[in-house]
Amino acid sequence: MEFIFQILEKFGFDRKFISWIKECITTVSFSVLVNNSPTDQFFPKKGLRQGDPLSPYLFILGAEILARMLQNEANIGGSGIGVTMCRNGSSIPFLSFADDIIIFAKADNTASAKIKQILDDYCEISGQKVNFHKSAFQTTPNVDSRVINGLKNVLQINYSDDLEAYLGCPIINGRVNKKTFEDIITKSKQQLQKWKANSLLQEGRSLLIKTNLNAKPLYTMQSFLLPKYIMNELDDINKKNYWNKGEKHRPLVNWDVICRTKDNGGTGIRKTEDINIALQLKLLWKIIAEPDNIWVRIIKEKYLKESDLLDYKKKGATSWQWGNSSLLNKIS
Repeated sequence: MEFIFQILEKFGFDRKFISWIKECITTVSFSVLVNNSPTDQFFPKKGLRQGDPLSPYLFILGAEILARMLQNEANIGGSGIGVTMCRNGSSIPFLSFADDIIIFAKADNTASAKIKQILDDYCEISGQKVNFHKSAFQTTPNVDSRVINGLKNVLQINYSDDLEAYLGCPIINGRVNKKTFEDIITKSKQQLQKWKANSLLQEGRSLLIKTNLNAKPLYTMQSFLLPKYIMNELDDINKKNYWNKGEKHRPLVNWDVICRTKDNGGTGIRKTEDINIALQLKLLWKIIAEPDNIWVRIIKEKYLKESDLLDYKKKGATSWQWGNSSLLNKIS
């Protein structure tokens, strides 16, 4: 816990504030139930409590040390840590959110050894540990298998040819197909099984669609313009739940009418495509409104060197996501 207090002091927090934090996290006591009887209380010496509203903030302050260690090493020429998306572009050494971190580096033993040393040093000073069972590394397809084996020995983590997802969003390594986003469909169908649709009136099912089913894919739709067939399948799930009839049921009211606003005679349910496009336009708006955003900076370096967003025309090879979302700049 001394690590936390030292960080707070280095970041310039007032001594009185630090003493308040110290009281909050060092005076905690625990008792374990054994055969339904509580044992004597004991006091923790390490770590932060899960569920404590202070813990996420303190954890992020601690993780800032790891971030700065990686950034400082990436700033050293020839370290091998960090990748660029284009020639003379900004270097990206890592991306992180809370305790999930993805580190980018050259696929050689030197860069891997530096990463391993940074992680070991951070663990030693912070008391945290890397969960090697949940960690893996991935390389580009042109890296030789002998090099991969060498990296495994240095990093002491497993190799994976597909990391699948990061923070709930798929990592796209090749051609996008139905399997890429099938997790969204699966989760929506699983959610339906939890509901007893027969015990709900149509108004109740409508509310559940708007507050739950429509919300399930929101996180992914903020990052990707989903393929048309995925959006159609999500709408089909909403339709089936709304009508709660058999497969051969032919509704008397068109789904487009159902998805109108209440003022226009609909239910207020939103079509998946409308939600997805709105979220993607919000993402594109960042390019205009937030020039210091790291994603905006990289997009401008790679795709918008010679034109602004509103005049952009797709040319040459682009990523699948940018190729889709950039077409929305013509929507008025």
